Amino acid sequence: MVKRKNLLDYYMLAIVAIGIITFATLPSIIGSINYREIDRNVHGYYDALMSQDYEKAYSYVLLYDRGVDMGPEYIYEEGKAIYISRMNKLTQEKGYKVLNASINPEKDSHGQLRYRVELEILIDGEKRKYNEWVKIANMKLYIGSEDIYAPLRDGRMEVRKSYHIEKNGTTGKFVYA
Repeated sequence: MVKRKNLLDYYMLAIVAIGIITFATLPSIIGSINYREIDRNVHGYYDALMSQDYEKAYSYVLLYDRGVDMGPEYIYEEGKAIYISRMNKLTQEKGYKVLNASINPEKDSHGQLRYRVELEILIDGEKRKYNEWVKIANMKLYIGSEDIYAPLRDGRMEVRKSYHIEKNGTTGKFVYA
């Protein structure tokens, strides 16, 4: 009887140990799955921009009007039509094309994952370089950028009808509506 009790104690100890290990590692396993999906979304967005597949690019961005915490007033399909129209017009009128995107994951000052992206963009036949910062909200991309045309492609739905550009002493006007 003593041997049988010792054997049961070992089984219970093994079950408890397996439970503790599972409980301790499960969040990191789930987290790594999310990080892979986030990474795919970030790369997918910039790949879609480079191939000028604006419908696909739209599927990755966080849609908002006045603030990130307030969703857009448009339904998904209306927002998609606006986004694609803006990007097609920008491409036709300014020759806007993302040529290259160097994507680097990093942690911000709060330890949150974000991406630093170095873009090479063709605008009016001239290659320009800009930096962007991408954060994730609800598995969608929230983008901050030096690119003066980023508000037309970053998921922001409420952009002034007349979009004035002032950069390096030159003034241009781009009307997307």
